[in-house]
Amino acid sequence: MIFEHLTIISAILFSSIIAIGLFSIVYFLIKVSGLGLHIEKLAAYECGFYPFEDTRQMFRIRYYLIAILFIIFDLEIILLIPLIAFYPDMFFLSDNDFLLYYYQEFFVIVVFLVIITLGFSYEWMKAALYWE
Repeated sequence: MIFEHLTIISAILFSSIIAIGLFSIVYFLIKVSGLGLHIEKLAAYECGFYPFEDTRQMFRIRYYLIAILFIIFDLEIILLIPLIAFYPDMFFLSDNDFLLYYYQEFFVIVVFLVIITLGFSYEWMKAALYWE
């Protein structure tokens, strides 16, 4: 029974030895080089301010504006990726029924890109993307 699974057991053992060996080498190099953990790296926040001050510290509204704009454009790109990913596959379809669907999807992509471009140009005109 053990001989039937010898290749699987040896592969798992070999992978484990390599993983433990690489971990040991990296751990040893960190300890020898002195690039270990510092108090700043143990902090919960690494974004430029000291996290142990008053919790009612005021943030500029610009941070929130950039974050909201990033989320909006990120979601728009996520919605656009499936359309663009499926679009080249439609060239290989020979049925005439898919021709109407092809033009509909092209129209959806163009309208979506126009809306994204209008939103981006509005943000540009309002100087929402300029960092002061």
